Amino acid sequence: MGIKVRPEWRPRFNTVLYIVGWAAITLLLPAITHAREDYRRLFSVLGIVEPPVNRRNVEAKDFTLPSLKGKPISLKSLRGKVVFLNFWATWCPPCRFEMPSMEKLHKNMKGRDFIMLAVNLKESREKVRKFVNKYELTFEVLLDFKGDVQRKYGAFSIPVTYIIGQDGKFLGAARGPRDWASQESTRLFKMLSRFKRSAIHLSAVQSRRAGSTHHTSPGAAY
Repeated sequence: MGIKVRPEWRPRFNTVLYIVGWAAITLLLPAITHAREDYRRLFSVLGIVEPPVNRRNVEAKDFTLPSLKGKPISLKSLRGKVVFLNFWATWCPPCRFEMPSMEKLHKNMKGRDFIMLAVNLKESREKVRKFVNKYELTFEVLLDFKGDVQRKYGAFSIPVTYIIGQDGKFLGAARGPRDWASQESTRLFKMLSRFKRSAIHLSAVQSRRAGSTHHTSPGAAY
């Protein structure tokens, strides 16, 4: 049921709506600016690298991989969530180092618009299952048996983690292991899952400067 406005009142009504809209933007702008500055500071602390200015409207390439649990998972189906996309292998010592902290972050983010995907590279299901059981990992583990997604993302040095926003676009990349259970890390991902990308990222401004959306691999983006 809409609001009925007399024809002679419409110009004044539209003016009021305009003023209210601008007032709301003015009140929200400081909070949005603070969120941008805060998340970028946390990126710096954690050593997460943002895409270059001309690549801040880059969509992560879609893929579908089988999970260790047996169900296929596609990246595109996760729109609306912040995606923590990690590439790893059981033989990789730095990967083993960061796995327990990834599990803690996964548990800390329970119930939020966040999902952790750990893409194993070219190992058997049984070998990966033994590793997951040993470390008691509960996040989603995907199996890239042929390395197709690895090549698509240019993930040839592991571990590497890509952070993908709720709209499916790259926010940043972390090459090498991290303590993902740190206070800074938990704070960052809670912030990213709480706010829409437009409120915390400069990509909207950059996309107007750079042009249309690009579909490319992180190798080109970074």
